[in-house]
Amino acid sequence: MFVLQIVVFLFTFTMLGVNIWGNTELRQEFNPIWFLPQDSYLFQYFAARDKFFPGRGDEGFILMQNVSLSTHLKQLDTVVQKLETHPQLHEIEAWYSDFKNYANKNFGKGD
Repeated sequence: MFVLQIVVFLFTFTMLGVNIWGNTELRQEFNPIWFLPQDSYLFQYFAARDKFFPGRGDEGFILMQNVSLSTHLKQLDTVVQKLETHPQLHEIEAWYSDFKNYANKNFGKGD
């Protein structure tokens, strides 16, 4: 009888140890794309982006409203310059930079 108790005790604590070790090896991961229907346009977009442009990060946009270009050009230039020199941003495609070059070239306007 005593031997059976020892066997049950050893088996129980062995299983406990295996389960504790297994729980420490679990990896937690969440990706909201998993919940999109695979035939949706958004899912296909993310799949194509990951296939053709791996590791390029995500696009971001800055939207503005009620901006008067004639009075806010200096502030817009400051924002673009800060974004272009930010160490974590790798590629900036600001329309303002092209506009500024065009205006300087064709109209001789300085900053």
